[in-house]
Amino acid sequence: MQFIANFVAIAILATPILATPTPVPTISPIPTVHNAYPIIELTLTTSPGLTQPPTTIQKKICLNRLNLCHLSSVASDTKPCSVSGISITNATLPAPKEVGGRIGPTDVECRGYRDTEGLVPGSATFRVGKPAAISTNLGTIGSILCYVVAA
Repeated sequence: MQFIANFVAIAILATPILATPTPVPTISPIPTVHNAYPIIELTLTTSPGLTQPPTTIQKKICLNRLNLCHLSSVASDTKPCSVSGISITNATLPAPKEVGGRIGPTDVECRGYRDTEGLVPGSATFRVGKPAAISTNLGTIGSILCYVVAA
């Protein structure tokens, strides 16, 4: 019986310690363009274009880094992109290759993700000349990762 009384007393004393809230760390958004990473340019189709010509915008993103996909130029706007397609516009980069020279347009591959963490694929891989068709309507893309593929 004494054991139960001691257990209850310890549980009551420990409750405030366990219930003390700990601050949640804030995560700053990943900048869309950063000087330390090579930049490539994508074209995002932001309207289905079924009855009229599609609307597109250009977006510069960093190579070898998960980039948030938001259409607004306001940094605090983190709503994902609503797009029907993505293609690489310019992938000629001044970064050195293993053999020497520049990274060419066919050396870069990208993939869109539905979430901002890059865990849930939202598109097939795409390259120059092989765009990603997201949806005949608009699909959600939260982040994009582009990387150099081995030859």
